[in-house]
Amino acid sequence: MSKGDQDSRERKKESKKTKSDKNIYSTKHIRNIEQIKQKTKKK
Repeated sequence: MSKGDQDSRERKKESKKTKSDKNIYSTKHIRNIEQIKQKTKKK
């Protein structure tokens, strides 16, 4: 196994990780927006 193969494998892991992190972030963000909307509706 060459160094290049290992590097690309690590990069794939990283991109998968960042993708899921982004998904988690966006769902959290959407939830926050929804909560804010609900709060403003009550007023």
